[in-house]
Amino acid sequence: MASPLAGREVENQDNYLLVNAAGQYECLHDEVHTTGQLTCWPTGHHRLAVLDGLGGHGGGRQIAERIVQELLQMPAFFDLALMRAELRNLHARICAELKHAEVSPGSTLLILEIPAHGPALLFHVGDSRLLALRPEGLELLTIDHCPPTAAALRGELDEHAWLTQVLEEDRCEISQAFGLGNTLGSNTLQSELYELTRDNVPAFLAGLADCRPIALEPAVTYLLATDGLWAYESPLPMLLELPGIATQHANNLTEMLDTIAEQHRIKSRQQARTDNTTLLAFALL
Repeated sequence: MASPLAGREVENQDNYLLVNAAGQYECLHDEVHTTGQLTCWPTGHHRLAVLDGLGGHGGGRQIAERIVQELLQMPAFFDLALMRAELRNLHARICAELKHAEVSPGSTLLILEIPAHGPALLFHVGDSRLLALRPEGLELLTIDHCPPTAAALRGELDEHAWLTQVLEEDRCEISQAFGLGNTLGSNTLQSELYELTRDNVPAFLAGLADCRPIALEPAVTYLLATDGLWAYESPLPMLLELPGIATQHANNLTEMLDTIAEQHRIKSRQQARTDNTTLLAFALL
């Protein structure tokens, strides 16, 4: 279900958290795969998260790891408003701690809470993505927090232009990070998170609010991924291959991730790209 892929040789700034139905968890600690057991975890409840630290040796890895450790202390969420409030409070605490620091690290945060019954709960900051891999094609379930999205919020890009810039072009800019703040709502960095909602985005993005319930579907493979997966000169062809790979390995997610990883390594070698990539995949039983 989890597949951290090789990238930078110096430091891996990605992290992830996987808590299974029995409360067993895995994540990275000091760049080493770590496992453990949570107490009082509700049976059948899952938590999945991927993070991509920003700031290099200025603390990107450390802040992503810090967020994971905080997530391990949080109880299972069944209420979207409570989940939003707890995570926004964590962001505010980290911002306050770093207010006078010499460096300003941040991290993407994509977390999916999956109760045993009822819809999944999504909270998203940054440009990591939740993708639905259907037999008929790829569906993007999150909005990248990036300059094209900021332009779309200002009414400067229509749906086609936004999709072209986000999915077909090689872009490394990010307009919002957990623990850092945002430039989505203005040209200057604001410490508050700028939550994209149905009410403040263009109509073509209205169904992709940053914090929302998601009714998971059978016969669909879901993929959480950091941006190294599409950090190529022309990423769309590779992305469009994902549904076919998922269909081919519909009964074995490990094989699916291995195949994606191999395609990723080939593409990375061809273009001499070194960004880290982390993938979590799941499907309803």
